[in-house]
Amino acid sequence: MMRQNPNPCALGATGDAAAFASIEISDEDRIAVLSESTKDALAKGSQKKELLHKFIAAKKAFLEDAKHIDTANKTNLEERLNSTIPKSKSTLKGFKNHDLSVKIVELLELCQILQNQYSQVGTRETRGNSKISLIKELLDLGDKVDQRVRFNIQNSESDPLLKGVMLSQAQRERSFSQSRVPSDTAIHMCIFCSHCSINEPIENTTLVESNQANINSHQVANGVWIKYQNDLKKASSGIQVAKPEHPQTRNGMTRAPRYPNVSSPILQCHCTMSKCAQEGTNVGSSCPIKCVANADTGERYPFENGICTCPMCCCCCSKAYNVSDMQRIGLKIMQVEQSKIEKDPPEVATSEFMSRMMGASIESANNMWERKQKEQQAHGTKNPGEEDLLNEQQVQDFFNADLAGNIL
Repeated sequence: MMRQNPNPCALGATGDAAAFASIEISDEDRIAVLSESTKDALAKGSQKKELLHKFIAAKKAFLEDAKHIDTANKTNLEERLNSTIPKSKSTLKGFKNHDLSVKIVELLELCQILQNQYSQVGTRETRGNSKISLIKELLDLGDKVDQRVRFNIQNSESDPLLKGVMLSQAQRERSFSQSRVPSDTAIHMCIFCSHCSINEPIENTTLVESNQANINSHQVANGVWIKYQNDLKKASSGIQVAKPEHPQTRNGMTRAPRYPNVSSPILQCHCTMSKCAQEGTNVGSSCPIKCVANADTGERYPFENGICTCPMCCCCCSKAYNVSDMQRIGLKIMQVEQSKIEKDPPEVATSEFMSRMMGASIESANNMWERKQKEQQAHGTKNPGEEDLLNEQQVQDFFNADLAGNIL
């Protein structure tokens, strides 16, 4: 029997789109961004030092908790925390901006582990806990750093189509909203990462209204010109018909009005802002699919090392693009990926090609199996004279035929 199809919008990006959705962020990238001393720097040196002072003050409490965690999970969290959190405030006196940034980045992974462990204790025990607040403060800063890194990497793209639309800081910080999902289901999925995390920015409302106003004005002016043309046809020989005035500009019209330039609506992917706060609950979650791996069973993606494995929570995509550019973007992605394949050794290119073809055929066979199953359930029994199409051999035959067709 074929595998059960999971939530299609929860599937990880595959094929050509995957390369553009996955932005690897290194600790060096984080340190570089956090060390910035520009006007829009995420944290000043004094703010970083103050944050580390708080961790120094809470170090003993963190180490006690880490000891219990190590006993239960056979880890070395206590040792890592002890070596990472400075011994005293005096230790930081010689630290420069870069040194402070390094220390904060080193704490990010450890705080992620602590947050996950604390979340399993329950809200009653952790409510109002100063350690929880401190961890949240550091992880919130880490999220802002990662967003800035992704923004910088994406803006370094030279091709305007792949670079996408520039967004303001306020736009980039918005989370996914079900009320902003496009009404057209054909554009629900991000063309870069293949996740159903697309929203229409609220600015689209004003843009659409402006476009409609320009179109309405054109229709009125065009109606005036058409009436003028009809009057010319009806006029007797030698009788002059006055040229019309443009209804908006009041200038004389010498030709039909040009169709107005209309701006394309924007689509924005919110994967980068999608995350779950705690394991096994939707409280505080901004993930569009609520980390559900299978919509039928409600099965959730598991946590590994304190981090959710949900593809949307793991996705770094924050692309925004014009609806009118979607076809050209898709073609450009295919061209770029094809050029990468051509540079690979023949055996690697062949392996990647066959992998994509087999993946597509498995999906097709799976869809066929589910469709036939639903048809039989709807009829209650098989159609008269029809053999059972759900046996393994026929599904395998369908897969082989589809694979051959894809390869050709």
